[in-house]
Amino acid sequence: MHACTSLNKLIREGKVVYCGSEVDTGTAKVCCPRSFRQFNKQAKGPPKTDPYSIAIQKCYEYSDARYVTKITLSDILTQPPIKRRDLDCVKSKPLIIGGVKAQLKEFPHMALIGYTNRPDSPINKTKWACGGSLISDRYVLTAAHCIRSGEFEAAWVRLGELVLNNDTDSSQPKDFRIIKRIPHPQYTGSSIYFDIILLKLQENVQFTPHMRPICLYTSSDLAPTLHNNALITGWGKTATGEEISETLLKAEISFAADSECTATYKGEKKLAMGYDPTTMICAGDKYKGRDTCDGDSGGPLQVPIPDWTCLYSQVGITSYGGFICGQKNVSSIYTKVSSYIPWIQSIVWP
Repeated sequence: MHACTSLNKLIREGKVVYCGSEVDTGTAKVCCPRSFRQFNKQAKGPPKTDPYSIAIQKCYEYSDARYVTKITLSDILTQPPIKRRDLDCVKSKPLIIGGVKAQLKEFPHMALIGYTNRPDSPINKTKWACGGSLISDRYVLTAAHCIRSGEFEAAWVRLGELVLNNDTDSSQPKDFRIIKRIPHPQYTGSSIYFDIILLKLQENVQFTPHMRPICLYTSSDLAPTLHNNALITGWGKTATGEEISETLLKAEISFAADSECTATYKGEKKLAMGYDPTTMICAGDKYKGRDTCDGDSGGPLQVPIPDWTCLYSQVGITSYGGFICGQKNVSSIYTKVSSYIPWIQSIVWP
């Protein structure tokens, strides 16, 4: 325990994870986590000139929302109650096409975007379509093309949802009105370049085990991710032509070579200048056809942070795919989050 300097703060807050004890001395052993910055391949302790330092700092800050405080009475009457902080989350196990149902509290950052034909329309007149991700107590990140769905405009964000139209799943969803839509200034709508937007909510989100932010992946290099895989999540269609899923689904896909998407999407009208590896990610499933589909747009492409239980880092935003969902050997395009960190920080954490 004493040899792990990174646990000092955790010890003071009662968050230490015990892994056993020495047989001879009885000295407690603890799990000593690697830093989030090591995962992002950057030096420990971000300098003030680091353009990504705010996003990393906020990841540390928001990670605290994984814990809940529990108070128990001491066996000794003269002693005060014992305060303990425990993890209250679900670790993901290694739509969505070929996906499986997500568990309660497994992806508390997931957002569902609601659309209305009038700004003052009530929530019960809302059409739920795109996905998104909570990245702070006031902002949701999604794809810029999700600003509208047909004649309807993005008006609401639902957080903490698991199964639509189900009040018995203990998910505790809450709806937030969107008061500002901030697409990237270079997004035009006629292409999928700069397909990223920030949605500002009318009120602050109170973090709970059912709704808390995801971290943002700040490195342009995807090498640190485990086994070159990532998770996609959403309420999208489970196959081309089908209705959207009532339940939040998850699937594991693999990062593909940029050359694959360059060849696949050559000549696409919305990619007049071709696939751009500096602002896009190519990913899919060559064998089982697991993929995102209509309704999954705007949702996160995410990877678990090593040694940080129940904590994910968002590497991409579901942006564009082929006409037929879930085709084998056909990868989809995701907006690369790391390319937009300075822009995101300037708005979310000015």
